[in-house]
Amino acid sequence: PPLVPLRMVLSPTQDVQSTVLPVLPSGVDMLAAVALTLFCGRHVWLALRNTTTLEPRNFEYDLGWKANVEQLFGRRRLAWLIPLLAEGTGDGIHWARSADHQA
Repeated sequence: PPLVPLRMVLSPTQDVQSTVLPVLPSGVDMLAAVALTLFCGRHVWLALRNTTTLEPRNFEYDLGWKANVEQLFGRRRLAWLIPLLAEGTGDGIHWARSADHQA
């Protein structure tokens, strides 16, 4: 069922306050949900490609999705779902590069 019945929106007997007030928060919530979904999807994609938003798109550190996630969250699969338990590999400054970008 819709959040606000159509008869409530179109009814001339309903005042504007009782019609608009339930609709506005729903619209704001939907916009926030879409924005957060896009934000989350973008950052999952960045993590799987082992890159940041500041790097050019040459994917210098892309080792494959599984190795990329292991670098971020460690080898324990539970830590992939609960990042507070994560113990990533490396020192946080130097990272392994893909074979295509070895110096």
